[in-house]
Amino acid sequence: MTPELDDFLREAIADQGLHIYFDTTVILDLLRPDRRLDAQNSVELLDSAIANKWQCAASYFALMEALDIEQENMWFRSRIRAGEDVDSLFRRRRKRDPLSPQASGRLSNQLYRKFVEEVQDFISWATFEAEGWEQALELAMTSNMRAPDCIHLATALASDCNILITSDTVLRDLAQPYIRSAFPPEMVAGLRRAAAS
Repeated sequence: MTPELDDFLREAIADQGLHIYFDTTVILDLLRPDRRLDAQNSVELLDSAIANKWQCAASYFALMEALDIEQENMWFRSRIRAGEDVDSLFRRRRKRDPLSPQASGRLSNQLYRKFVEEVQDFISWATFEAEGWEQALELAMTSNMRAPDCIHLATALASDCNILITSDTVLRDLAQPYIRSAFPPEMVAGLRRAAAS
């Protein structure tokens, strides 16, 4: 994979540049770079894209999915602090109690709105029309991808991205026949090698 990725990066950078799609896992890295070990790779990748004026896209769906994950994490941590056991939390996580207005406001206002404002000049929030939904449905019917991954892939394709960045092994592997896909650390290492050559 590395030689192929390196060749792709050299050609894309020399030709039209990169047009990168960030899936939910990368958005989570950018939102909370202190949470994950590999998050700094996503931050470095966005910094490189900004410096080189590469186009970056993500979807509103990715932002919603990230918000849902963060809400669940906040709820889970609050219930653990309250003494609930993990097994009972997993059984009822789809019926989680609402977050307090203070926690919800902090999450939506301070984190997400601030994040969107900070990156709005660098990441375009992609949407698609009926054809995009048809493509997502076609992917769902003809591949082994879960529905959210079909939406991400269809959005990346509809946005004319030439590479999809994800930390999700399943999405990366299943998306490869449709679009070049890579993990953030692979991408950063490939960009470093391309810059050095």
